[in-house]
Amino acid sequence: MDIVCNFDNTYVRYASVMLVSLFENNLNEEINVHVLYKNLIEENQHKLSTLVQKYQGKHIHFYRINPDRIMTFPIDGNPYITMDAYLRLFMAEVIPQEVDKVLYLDCDLIVDGSLRDLWNTDVSDVALASVEDFNCRSESNYVRLCYSQTDNYFNSGVLLVNLSYLREIDFTQKAVDYISKYPERVKFSDQDVLNALLHDRKKLLPYRYNVQDMFLRRKQKNRTQAEKDLLRRECAHPVIIHFSGCRKPWRCDGHNPYNKLWYKYQDMTPWASQRPRMPFWYRWRKRLDAVLEFLYLRQRKYVSVR
Repeated sequence: MDIVCNFDNTYVRYASVMLVSLFENNLNEEINVHVLYKNLIEENQHKLSTLVQKYQGKHIHFYRINPDRIMTFPIDGNPYITMDAYLRLFMAEVIPQEVDKVLYLDCDLIVDGSLRDLWNTDVSDVALASVEDFNCRSESNYVRLCYSQTDNYFNSGVLLVNLSYLREIDFTQKAVDYISKYPERVKFSDQDVLNALLHDRKKLLPYRYNVQDMFLRRKQKNRTQAEKDLLRRECAHPVIIHFSGCRKPWRCDGHNPYNKLWYKYQDMTPWASQRPRMPFWYRWRKRLDAVLEFLYLRQRKYVSVR
């Protein structure tokens, strides 16, 4: 099983949590982790290598991508989307040719189950398999990227990728050319590029393989009741929990119902017991919210989970 991720020095802690969750739930799998980076000091590479070596059958490899290659790429200003997100566009070019299939994972997620069934998904006739984005029903995505809404819009946080196909079509060069030609269309960095170029060459995966933060909200806009019921069933037994958006579990303002599970895995890393500082006023606000919810004066934002 080949796993790809990309991050820099500021995300080493969160990447470690993701990797521990992956390994703990896939102990019997042979796993090669391929890290794409533009700025990752040797000390942090050593930390990650030491972490991985604790698990039998797990290996890690590092690939530096010249920062100049993405220097001019557009960035929208979202605090949780960095230039490093573009690095996944280079995976087909830098990962060894003998690797023909990979599972890309963002670092703001945790794995809470076996990935065997996901890995066995057939992508031989498509470029990739992915889960739809929570914002896939927004018409603006399709207007901006100039393709039909019937093709859907997927989230790039979890991608089962047919690397052989991407190499055949010279995808990396196509992505670079697209960004150069249409920078005004690229609002969500790599995700927009991937959708613009591969929207009609992908397979959709069940929600359980990328349970995004908004999937766990009580209010679901623009979905039929049948779609809402399916989403609830899938999110009740997630395999991959993606803390998408700006309110990450390591921040004091995160309310995702799976935050405690994230800390369970963090406590298996060198950052065990590390918690965010919560301002005095914010502690009182959380207590007030809890009282209002208990008295049914305010509805919870998130659904209840195990």
